[in-house]
Amino acid sequence: MGGAARSSGGTDLADALARAVEHRGVTLAWLRERLVASGNPVALATLSYWRSGRSQPRGAASVAAVEEIERLLDLSAGELVGLIEPRHQLPRLASPTHPPASSTLPWALGSEVLGRLGSTPQEQFHEISTHLVAEVDADGRVTTQRYRILFRAGDDVITEMPVVEVAAAASSVAPTFTAQSGCRKGRSHAHESGRAFGAVFELDHPVPPRQTAVIEFGVDFPPGFRRAQACSHATTRPINEILVWVRFDAVEPPGWIERFSIVDETELVEPVVPQATSVHGSWHRDGPGEFGIRWGW
Repeated sequence: MGGAARSSGGTDLADALARAVEHRGVTLAWLRERLVASGNPVALATLSYWRSGRSQPRGAASVAAVEEIERLLDLSAGELVGLIEPRHQLPRLASPTHPPASSTLPWALGSEVLGRLGSTPQEQFHEISTHLVAEVDADGRVTTQRYRILFRAGDDVITEMPVVEVAAAASSVAPTFTAQSGCRKGRSHAHESGRAFGAVFELDHPVPPRQTAVIEFGVDFPPGFRRAQACSHATTRPINEILVWVRFDAVEPPGWIERFSIVDETELVEPVVPQATSVHGSWHRDGPGEFGIRWGW
């Protein structure tokens, strides 16, 4: 399938940027070099997407880069920034819409579910590496996620690990949590709002202080579960490695895909040309924050 059609706002920004680059007589490579030098690094592919209208600048870092582009291209302040579409108006964000960068996940609900589970406090263990594989059907819906997590115990013995999944909107059905290796499923809880669901995975063997362990588990999402067209992992601490691998339907792949990370309420986005039926993103020594892949038509 082709990329999503551009709305008037996206076209205005793309056209204005293209005209300004041409009038200044420079290239996107020239622009990128000076953005890097000014402390506003933007990938060359991202600049190309902005100029073509296939994506919009998002997050504080991207807006700062556009402000610097205005200066580099001798434009008036706000001449390009004023053309950036408000995030909730972006046509390629299919329903349910993806929440703003500063509140992508309902942290308060997640914390409440953890409290009701009576689970081991998160500060008692530290994720070292998390691998997440998601399967997406022809409707763009995540049907399954599989996790492999390497973690280290803190100062206490660890006997369980809590997991929370959140919905983009209130859902009348709950996801199914399944233990696969190194653990067994224990108690679970569904928040009355229908937006947050948790489970505790009891470890096969207690993990002594400062020692490591690996567990594998899955989460299945039934039809009707209100989930954004995205797959991400959030961590409350810095983590050595996060790998997110999303596998799409071979017949109906999405029209646009992007990797994203949200750290300190700053969102970085990297458009991905949808040429394959699977896309991955990897982040190293990053966080706390959220890291993942989004898509749409």
